[in-house]
Amino acid sequence: QSTVNGILACRLLAGIGLGVELVTIDAYLVEIVPKHMRGKAAAIMHAIAYLAIPLVAFVSYLLIPIDPLGVAGWRWVVL
Repeated sequence: QSTVNGILACRLLAGIGLGVELVTIDAYLVEIVPKHMRGKAAAIMHAIAYLAIPLVAFVSYLLIPIDPLGVAGWRWVVL
């Protein structure tokens, strides 16, 4: 997007999508995983979700100042 309103609209849609994903992943987990493994599966799923935030921050810290392969570092972070 090249306009402020376009960027804000895309961010709004992405935020709605992420919010819906957080609610539905638990429901799908209950349906798919056997009863005796649900707690462990939920813990693993939440651990992966919460560890992604600091991991992306660290990768951003490393990649944004440089241009690997001639591509802007922020583009690598988005990829």
